[in-house]
Amino acid sequence: MLTRLSSAFDEKTQHIQFSAGTKNFASLTSFTFSDFGDIRQGKKGNKFPGWGSLNFTVENIHGKDSMVPNGNSWIQRGSGYHQYGMLQKFLFRSKKTEHLLNFQYASSSNINRYDRLTETNNAGVAKVAQWYYGPQQRLLMSWNVNFENKVSGKGNITTAYQFVEESRNNRNFKSTKLNHRIEQVKIGSVNADFKKDLQPVELGYGIELLYNHVHSRAYAENILTKIQTNLDTRYPDGGSNTQNYAAYTSGIYKINSKFIAQAGVRYTYNNLESSLLNKSFFPLPYSSIKQSSSVLTYNAGLVILPNEKWKISAQISTGFRTPNVDDLAKIFESGNGNFIVPNPNLKPEKTMNYELGLRMQLHKNILIHASGWYISYTDVLTTDASSYQGSSTIVYDSVQSNVITTVNKNKALLYGYSLDASLAFLEFFKFQSVYNYTYGRIKEQTHYPLDHIPPAFGKTSLEMKKGKFGITFYVLYNGKKDSSDYNLRGEDNQQYSADISKGFTPAWITYNFQFTYKISPVLNVQFALENITDRFYRTFSSGISAAGRNAVLALRMNL
Repeated sequence: MLTRLSSAFDEKTQHIQFSAGTKNFASLTSFTFSDFGDIRQGKKGNKFPGWGSLNFTVENIHGKDSMVPNGNSWIQRGSGYHQYGMLQKFLFRSKKTEHLLNFQYASSSNINRYDRLTETNNAGVAKVAQWYYGPQQRLLMSWNVNFENKVSGKGNITTAYQFVEESRNNRNFKSTKLNHRIEQVKIGSVNADFKKDLQPVELGYGIELLYNHVHSRAYAENILTKIQTNLDTRYPDGGSNTQNYAAYTSGIYKINSKFIAQAGVRYTYNNLESSLLNKSFFPLPYSSIKQSSSVLTYNAGLVILPNEKWKISAQISTGFRTPNVDDLAKIFESGNGNFIVPNPNLKPEKTMNYELGLRMQLHKNILIHASGWYISYTDVLTTDASSYQGSSTIVYDSVQSNVITTVNKNKALLYGYSLDASLAFLEFFKFQSVYNYTYGRIKEQTHYPLDHIPPAFGKTSLEMKKGKFGITFYVLYNGKKDSSDYNLRGEDNQQYSADISKGFTPAWITYNFQFTYKISPVLNVQFALENITDRFYRTFSSGISAAGRNAVLALRMNL
C-alpha cells in the first residue's frame, strides 16, 4: 500500500496492491487513485515580467462569460484533475510454458488544456472560455506465452487488444457554441519473438502484426439551448485504418572473449486508408486517402572487450517512420494561428544511424559511460506553409489562421552525446552525474532547426545510504533554448515561451532533497523537498509552468 501527498500539486495519491500465489499460479491486483489540485508554480528567478503569470480566469456568470481576476497569479487555475487505474495479472506455469494474462483499465476526470486557457488577443481579451480533454479511457487486455522447445528454441508470443477514447472540447470566449470532438482508437497486435542457440551464434527471429482503427465524430452544442449541430471532425469521419506487418532476423556471434559481432535485418510493410464522407466543411478534392509502403532496414554492430574494465561498442543501422493518421490525414487547427490540412502524398521518413559507446571502469569505485550518435535523415516529416483553395490563410472558428501541412523536407541531421559518471566513496556515499546534448537541423539553403529538439539537460546527485536511512541531494538542470534554435514553422510552441514571437526558453536549475527511512520490515517513509529555492521555470515547448517548492510525503506498507 502506498500513500503520497505533495504540496505544490495539492496531490493525494492512494495505491493498494494485493498478490498471492502458489508454485504454478500467481495473481496480482492493484488499484490507484490520484487527485491533483491546481499547480503552484515557482515565485523566484523569473526575469521576464508577465511570463507564465495567469492574471484571470474565465467564468460563466448568468449565462455570460466574464474575465475574473486571479487573486494569486502563481496558482495555475484549472490545471487540476483526478485519475484512477486498475490492474489484474494472472500467471500460470507448467514445466516449460508460462502464461501471463494482463488486464488494465484507466480513466480520468476532464483535464483542462491549461495553455489554451491562458491565451489572449492583442487587446488582452481571453480567446477561450473552455478547452478541456474529456475523460481519457484506456482498456488493455493481453495474453503472453513463454515457452521453450528443441525446434524453435525460446519463444515469446504476445497477443493484445487496446481501446482508447479521448475527446477535445472547446468554446471561444463569449460564444455559445461548445465544440465536442471524440476519437476512439482500437488496436490489435501479435508479436512473436524467438531465440535459438546455434553455437557459436545466437539466432533471433520473429514477426509483428499490428492493426489500428481510428473513428472520429464531432458535434457542436449550444450551451444555452442544448441544441446539437454538425461539426467538422479532427480526423476523416469515415474512419482510418492502418496495418503494419513485419518480420525480422538477427544474430549474435561471439568471435572470441574480446570481440562480439551482431547483425540483423527487418522487413516492414505499412498500409493506411482514410475515408472522408462529409466534405461540406472542407471540400477537399478527394474522398479517400490511401498509402502503402515497404521498407527493408538493417543493423550491424561490434562490441570490443579489451579487458574487464573497458567496453567499446559501435553500431550502424537504418531506420524509418511511416506517416501515421496524425501526419497524413489530420484536419484541425493546431494553435498559434495555424490550420493543418491533409497531405496524401507523404513518403516514409528514413534514417541512417551511427552510434559509438564507451564504458570505463577506471577504479573499482569509478565508472564512466559515454555515448555519441549521428543520424542522417532523408524525406524528413515536418510541417511547412501550404494553401487551401488557393489561399495561404483561412478563417477557422472565427480566427484568421495560416494554412500548414506535413511535408517531406529533403534532408536533416541529428547528433548528440550522453555522459554518465559515478563515484562510490567512504562506503556509504555515491556521487553520480548525467549530461545529455542534442542538435538537429533541416538541410535547406541555410540549415533550419528541427522541431522537438530539447536543450542540453542533466542531473547530478549525491547519495548516502546506511542501514535504515537514505539521503539524496540532487540538482536538475536545463540549458537555454535560443531563438536561433526554435522551429517557428513546427511545434516548438514559441507562443508559450519567454519570447512569444521568436521563441526563447531560459536555462534553469533546481535543488532537491530526499530522505527515506525504513521504520520496520513492512513500513517505509519517504520525505522529499523539490525545487527548494522555489525557482520559476518552464521546460522547453511546455505551455504550463513547472511546480515551485514542493514537499512530498509518502508512506509505503508491505503486509
